[in-house]
Amino acid sequence: MTGIRRSRAGGEQPAGFDPGPGRGYMAGMKTVGKRREPAVSATASAELLKAGARLNEAAHGLPGAGSTFIPKGVYRFATLDEADRHRNACLAQGMARLARERS
Repeated sequence: MTGIRRSRAGGEQPAGFDPGPGRGYMAGMKTVGKRREPAVSATASAELLKAGARLNEAAHGLPGAGSTFIPKGVYRFATLDEADRHRNACLAQGMARLARERS
């Protein structure tokens, strides 16, 4: 293990790496924002349900959010490449249709 040393936390760092006192692997990282994720609990919360409903409504309001652009049906493909080509073709046609509708 030439050139690698173990840190006190158990991770590996390059030889000669010194993050400074109390900095560890966070050295040089910047914190952006202070929002905290809500804790997961076993009981439901009306406020979290309302927030989820608002997010769902906002997502459905985005252009093209209601469609995958793939027509309904059962598709059978011999290879994954063939399935990818079909998906890409449907996506391109759907995006072109959206662009025509917007212009």
